[in-house]
Amino acid sequence: MEQLLLIESRRIKKKPKKTNPVHILVEVWKDIEGVREKGDAYMKMWDKEYFSRHAYWCKKILNVVGTPPHAAECMEELAIFFRKKRLSYTISTVHKWAEKWSTGKII
Repeated sequence: MEQLLLIESRRIKKKPKKTNPVHILVEVWKDIEGVREKGDAYMKMWDKEYFSRHAYWCKKILNVVGTPPHAAECMEELAIFFRKKRLSYTISTVHKWAEKWSTGKII
């Protein structure tokens, strides 16, 4: 049930095949980074190349923040934070800042 709420609240256009929270967070990251907008062929290549690396970091973010909806919110808010400051960021950067986000020290 919680995973379905996450899907609805994070603009995922199509329901992911897997309902594992880590897979859902990777799908959220794809939306944040605009991977979906580049087409299905690019998404297949992206999944083959980057999915396992991003799943690793999404799992770590989930462990720091706690619940999948909070982890998705953390990822989205930190991405906005970095963009506003005109900083480059990756999923590992978001993980490094996730603890500060969860304690409310930033944003």
